[in-house]
Amino acid sequence: MKKIMVPTDFSECANNAIDVAFELARKDQAEIHFVHLMDIPVDWINLVEADQKKMYPDITAKVREINNKLDELIDKASKVNLLSKKFILYNCSYKYLIEHIENFDCDFVVMGSHGSSGLAEWFIGSNTQKVVRTSPVPVMVVKEGCAPFRPHAIVFCSDFETDTIDGFKKIVDFAKMLGAKIHLLFVNTPGNFTETPVVDLRMNRYMSVINGDDVIAGTWIYNSYDFEKGLLAFTDQHGDLIAMVTHGTKGSLTERIINHVDMPVLSVHY
Repeated sequence: MKKIMVPTDFSECANNAIDVAFELARKDQAEIHFVHLMDIPVDWINLVEADQKKMYPDITAKVREINNKLDELIDKASKVNLLSKKFILYNCSYKYLIEHIENFDCDFVVMGSHGSSGLAEWFIGSNTQKVVRTSPVPVMVVKEGCAPFRPHAIVFCSDFETDTIDGFKKIVDFAKMLGAKIHLLFVNTPGNFTETPVVDLRMNRYMSVINGDDVIAGTWIYNSYDFEKGLLAFTDQHGDLIAMVTHGTKGSLTERIINHVDMPVLSVHY
């Protein structure tokens, strides 16, 4: 982990994400990129400073305020010996966050999320959901404050098909960096019922790709009428972070879990 992008709107959940990013950056002395999206009048950028103040005094003051807040984050990082940079993206959608990842070779993202429920999550896709859906690098989604961020047990929930093995390897690397153990979990539901020998075979295939490394705490099959309830019931007992490999489709299981749980969720594209 060399560069961590942290989009921020300076809300409480965004600040929680920054705290987590600091903890992760300390592990590898990674550089942090603080990124803020801001909507402004299109012609403001092309004006000289004097005209900006004259024609758009409120916007100019707001830009100054945002820059000051970002500078405070830079200072906060510097005080704990972390390198960081600030970026303001004007009139940009979430797609420019993805471009930032690619243009600056960021290899990890930490984002805050307010979560959503009911019809809102189907009609109003948050920047967090869209980044999770399209990011080429792992995304950690944080809601409640969890600093210091030092998870000891990661619950990796999967169907353990072969197409997600590469994503699983990234989660293993992440666990090793943290010094955490991974619980492999298959939630068996009536709508996706799979016999135990089949699940065991799939899990053993996953175990084999990491050469018997002791990062694995155990393998579990949890029976539940509902996937989400089963995952949360298991995680409440065995973990403090959920990790999933996503196919990047709208309304995926990963997005559902991110919307409805309070603990951090690590999403990795397969």
